[in-house]
Amino acid sequence: MIEAHWDAEKLEIIVRDDGPGFSSAVLARLGEPYLTERDEEGAAGGLGLGFFISKTLLERTGARLTARNKKSPEEGRHRPRPLAAGRD
Repeated sequence: MIEAHWDAEKLEIIVRDDGPGFSSAVLARLGEPYLTERDEEGAAGGLGLGFFISKTLLERTGARLTARNKKSPEEGRHRPRPLAAGRD
């Protein structure tokens, strides 16, 4: 689910999903290129460059990106994005 809230100073987009979330090790490094983690069987999985590129491009426009695991079904990843100065 995606929600958007805005006013004259900021745009906030909240993305919620029903996935298992990220481990604390991954959350601490989220946004790094080629971020990977191994599961119990030793298989690697990761975010590659996609999240890194998205985060980098958004931050270059003045946005701030945050991520967290949900605590309950009503909460999800939280990504506030302030509007860049001088943009409509």
